[in-house]
Amino acid sequence: MKTEEEKKAYQKNYYQEWSKKNKDKTKEYRNKHENKEYQKEYYQEHKSKLNEYGKEWRKKNKDKTKEWCKNNKDKRKGNQLKRNFGLTLEEYNGLLKKQGGVCAICRSKTNGKSLSVDHNHKTGEVRGLLCIYCNSTLGYLKEDTSVLYKCIKYLKKHQTN
Repeated sequence: MKTEEEKKAYQKNYYQEWSKKNKDKTKEYRNKHENKEYQKEYYQEHKSKLNEYGKEWRKKNKDKTKEWCKNNKDKRKGNQLKRNFGLTLEEYNGLLKKQGGVCAICRSKTNGKSLSVDHNHKTGEVRGLLCIYCNSTLGYLKEDTSVLYKCIKYLKKHQTN
């Protein structure tokens, strides 16, 4: 019976020999799989299966997942920004710098926490970066300015000096 090391060596050798004999197929395969459009199409066609596989892998490899997240905070944040808002980490940091590192509404500092990306839910357009309180407030108001005006009127009516 072969050891794991022997099996891996055999597989590696087999693949190298096969690749030499089938250069055209190898080149075609690589071109196809390195093509971004192909990757997008493949992902869309197999999305649920790939997501399920990812969930299972992360569940089985909690320690590896936790360690990767700990060691790759910027990459993880960049992936989330790209996936959720179409924004790169560099663009986020540029927006943060442009705002002076503070919330676009209340101008408060973040105290080490990142600001939320505020965006138009209909168009997806990024408007700015907000602290959790301002971002939540806009969400609770359903981005309706008439409700905001009513809130201001209410607060002024019950204002104590």
